[in-house]
Amino acid sequence: MAFGQSIVSDSVLLRIIYGKVDNDGKTSTIEYLNNEFKQNKDDKLSFKIIFKGYFVLNNSNALYVICQAPSSFMQGHQFGFTESYYLKKQSGIWKVLQRNIDKEPNPIGDDQEIKVEKIGIDKSALFSTFSSTGNHHLQRSISISHISNSGLKYIGEIDLDYSNEAWIDLNADSSSECKAFGYQSDYKIIESSKEWFDIKVIKRSKTFTKGCKEEIVNTNEILYTNKGVGYKEIK
Repeated sequence: MAFGQSIVSDSVLLRIIYGKVDNDGKTSTIEYLNNEFKQNKDDKLSFKIIFKGYFVLNNSNALYVICQAPSSFMQGHQFGFTESYYLKKQSGIWKVLQRNIDKEPNPIGDDQEIKVEKIGIDKSALFSTFSSTGNHHLQRSISISHISNSGLKYIGEIDLDYSNEAWIDLNADSSSECKAFGYQSDYKIIESSKEWFDIKVIKRSKTFTKGCKEEIVNTNEILYTNKGVGYKEIK
């Protein structure tokens, strides 16, 4: 998927996308024109590139770029705007062919990991991991988007981790029901002759006895499959 050449610098890409780049060369601060957005005093957002990757699709060179701008905190969660751009080189010049822009703030998580995974013999997808610890809850999930000549197409989401154990009352009565629970998961892509590879998730669930005194751990495997309409859990 990757080219042999070096990837275009952030400052060049920001200038192509937004028409300008800040002095640091890493961000582009723009005036946001949506009148409904009143979170920032000056209605300005500073976008930075959180992912950029070269792809070859049907012998056509392409570049996918994701930009993000934090805007506010709501209920302990970081919110912001995410914009994605699909570029192709025409007559030696990179041009934006497609763009997907948030119209209102959405959760962007505390940390994001984005990578490309092979999900079929001739198919690849962008796996974007969302992590958050807001409001004393931990959660982590992956969003899967198929890479095609027309851009990215969302095809599924898988919840990986969750915990509300921060709410455990160590002084709780030993006879009271414990509302704390959580789970941790790992996923593995199962390569095969299928058009779309299956995804196996190994999930370790945790509950507690009364008074939250002892852990009860169960492990099970969940299979996600895609029959052309997106990844779904097999019940």
